[in-house]
Amino acid sequence: MVDGELLNLPVQLGEVSVSQRGHTAVMETDFGLSVSYDWNSELVIKLPSSYYTSVCGLCGNFNGNNGDELQNPAGEAVSSVKDWGKSWQTPDQHEKHPCWDTCQRNCPTCDSNQKKLYETDAFCGGLVAKTNNVFKPCHGQLDPQAFMNNCVICV
Repeated sequence: MVDGELLNLPVQLGEVSVSQRGHTAVMETDFGLSVSYDWNSELVIKLPSSYYTSVCGLCGNFNGNNGDELQNPAGEAVSSVKDWGKSWQTPDQHEKHPCWDTCQRNCPTCDSNQKKLYETDAFCGGLVAKTNNVFKPCHGQLDPQAFMNNCVICV
Protein backbone atom coordinates (compact mmCIF):
# COMPACT_ATOMS: atom_id res chain seq x y z
CA MET A 1 0.00 0.00 0.00
CA VAL A 2 1.40 3.38 -1.01
CA ASP A 3 -0.31 6.60 0.07
CA GLY A 4 -3.46 4.62 0.86
CA GLU A 5 -3.55 2.93 -2.56
CA LEU A 6 -3.16 -0.85 -2.80
CA LEU A 7 -0.63 -1.66 -5.54
CA ASN A 8 0.34 -4.96 -7.12
CA LEU A 9 3.97 -6.00 -7.43
CA PRO A 10 6.26 -5.16 -9.11
CA VAL A 11 6.31 -1.47 -8.18
CA GLN A 12 8.91 1.18 -9.01
CA LEU A 13 8.81 4.24 -6.76
CA GLY A 14 11.60 6.58 -7.75
CA GLU A 15 14.86 4.90 -6.77
CA VAL A 16 13.08 2.09 -4.89
CA SER A 17 11.69 -1.05 -6.48
CA VAL A 18 9.58 -3.74 -4.86
CA SER A 19 9.06 -7.09 -6.54
CA GLN A 20 8.20 -10.68 -5.79
CA ARG A 21 10.73 -13.49 -6.31
CA GLY A 22 9.16 -16.86 -5.72
CA HIS A 23 7.52 -16.66 -2.31
CA THR A 24 9.59 -13.64 -1.23
CA ALA A 25 8.99 -9.89 -1.46
CA VAL A 26 12.16 -7.97 -2.33
CA MET A 27 12.77 -4.23 -1.97
CA GLU A 28 15.88 -2.78 -3.63
CA THR A 29 17.25 0.76 -3.70
CA ASP A 30 19.62 2.58 -6.02
CA PHE A 31 22.28 2.70 -3.26
CA GLY A 32 22.43 -1.08 -2.89
CA LEU A 33 20.13 -1.80 0.05
CA SER A 34 18.14 -4.99 -0.40
CA VAL A 35 15.40 -6.17 1.96
CA SER A 36 13.61 -9.46 1.41
CA TYR A 37 10.71 -10.92 3.39
CA ASP A 38 9.22 -14.40 3.11
CA TRP A 39 5.74 -13.23 4.26
CA ASN A 40 6.13 -15.29 7.42
CA SER A 41 9.10 -14.84 9.72
CA GLU A 42 12.34 -14.31 7.82
CA LEU A 43 13.59 -10.84 6.99
CA VAL A 44 16.96 -10.54 5.23
CA ILE A 45 18.71 -7.19 4.92
CA LYS A 46 21.77 -6.74 2.69
CA LEU A 47 23.85 -3.60 2.56
CA PRO A 48 26.93 -2.81 0.44
CA SER A 49 30.32 -2.96 2.16
CA SER A 50 30.65 0.80 1.64
CA TYR A 51 28.39 1.12 4.72
CA TYR A 52 30.83 -0.86 6.90
CA THR A 53 30.82 0.68 10.44
CA SER A 54 28.37 3.40 9.32
CA VAL A 55 25.08 1.95 10.54
CA CYS A 56 23.42 1.03 13.83
CA GLY A 57 20.16 -0.43 15.05
CA LEU A 58 18.45 -3.77 15.36
CA CYS A 59 20.49 -5.16 12.47
CA GLY A 60 23.76 -4.36 14.24
CA ASN A 61 26.60 -1.98 13.49
CA PHE A 62 28.16 -3.83 10.53
CA ASN A 63 31.70 -3.76 11.89
CA GLY A 64 32.49 -7.47 11.70
CA ASN A 65 32.45 -7.92 15.50
CA ASN A 66 29.41 -9.94 16.58
CA GLY A 67 30.28 -9.31 20.23
CA ASP A 68 29.28 -5.64 20.26
CA GLU A 69 25.89 -5.68 18.55
CA LEU A 70 23.72 -5.09 21.63
CA GLN A 71 23.91 -1.30 21.70
CA ASN A 72 21.11 1.15 22.39
CA PRO A 73 20.46 4.22 20.19
CA ALA A 74 23.05 6.18 22.22
CA GLY A 75 25.71 3.61 21.29
CA GLU A 76 25.92 2.18 24.81
CA ALA A 77 26.12 -1.57 25.45
CA VAL A 78 23.06 -3.16 27.06
CA SER A 79 23.05 -6.34 29.09
CA SER A 80 20.20 -8.32 27.53
CA VAL A 81 18.46 -8.85 24.21
CA LYS A 82 15.17 -7.79 25.85
CA ASP A 83 16.65 -4.46 27.00
CA TRP A 84 18.25 -3.99 23.59
CA GLY A 85 14.96 -4.49 21.75
CA LYS A 86 13.09 -2.21 24.14
CA SER A 87 15.70 0.53 23.70
CA TRP A 88 14.91 0.69 19.96
CA GLN A 89 11.12 0.71 20.45
CA THR A 90 9.61 3.92 19.14
CA PRO A 91 7.28 5.93 21.36
CA ASP A 92 4.62 6.45 18.69
CA GLN A 93 2.21 3.53 18.99
CA HIS A 94 -0.39 2.80 16.34
CA GLU A 95 -3.75 1.96 17.91
CA LYS A 96 -4.36 -0.94 15.49
CA HIS A 97 -0.82 -2.33 15.79
CA PRO A 98 0.47 -1.73 19.32
CA CYS A 99 3.88 -2.96 20.39
CA TRP A 100 3.97 -4.78 23.73
CA ASP A 101 6.96 -5.71 25.88
CA THR A 102 5.42 -9.13 26.55
CA CYS A 103 3.21 -11.50 24.59
CA GLN A 104 -0.42 -10.40 24.78
CA ARG A 105 -2.16 -13.06 22.70
CA ASN A 106 -1.78 -16.74 21.83
CA CYS A 107 1.99 -16.78 21.62
CA PRO A 108 3.55 -20.06 20.53
CA THR A 109 5.65 -21.65 23.23
CA CYS A 110 6.88 -25.09 24.09
CA ASP A 111 7.45 -26.54 27.54
CA SER A 112 10.96 -27.28 28.81
CA ASN A 113 10.73 -30.98 27.88
CA GLN A 114 9.85 -30.14 24.27
CA LYS A 115 12.65 -27.57 24.14
CA LYS A 116 15.17 -30.13 25.44
CA LEU A 117 13.99 -32.61 22.81
CA TYR A 118 14.34 -30.07 19.98
CA GLU A 119 17.85 -29.21 21.17
CA THR A 120 19.02 -32.83 20.74
CA ASP A 121 21.08 -33.98 17.76
CA ALA A 122 17.98 -35.67 16.31
CA PHE A 123 16.45 -32.23 15.82
CA CYS A 124 18.13 -28.81 15.91
CA GLY A 125 21.11 -29.78 18.07
CA GLY A 126 22.73 -31.34 15.03
CA LEU A 127 23.64 -27.83 13.93
CA VAL A 128 25.98 -27.38 16.92
CA ALA A 129 27.17 -30.97 17.41
CA LYS A 130 30.93 -31.32 17.93
CA THR A 131 31.15 -34.67 16.08
CA ASN A 132 29.51 -36.14 12.98
CA ASN A 133 28.40 -32.71 11.88
CA VAL A 134 28.44 -31.56 8.26
CA PHE A 135 28.24 -27.96 9.53
CA LYS A 136 31.37 -28.21 11.72
CA PRO A 137 33.66 -26.59 9.10
CA CYS A 138 31.41 -23.50 9.27
CA HIS A 139 31.67 -23.14 13.05
CA GLY A 140 34.92 -21.18 12.78
CA GLN A 141 33.19 -18.56 10.64
CA LEU A 142 29.66 -18.51 12.08
CA ASP A 143 28.47 -19.14 15.62
CA PRO A 144 26.08 -22.09 15.20
CA GLN A 145 24.23 -21.38 18.47
CA ALA A 146 22.05 -18.67 16.92
CA PHE A 147 21.03 -21.03 14.11
CA MET A 148 20.21 -23.76 16.62
CA ASN A 149 18.12 -21.33 18.71
CA ASN A 150 16.18 -20.20 15.62
CA CYS A 151 15.62 -23.82 14.65
CA VAL A 152 14.15 -24.63 18.08
CA ILE A 153 11.76 -21.67 17.77
CA CYS A 154 10.66 -22.77 14.28
CA VAL A 155 10.15 -26.44 15.17
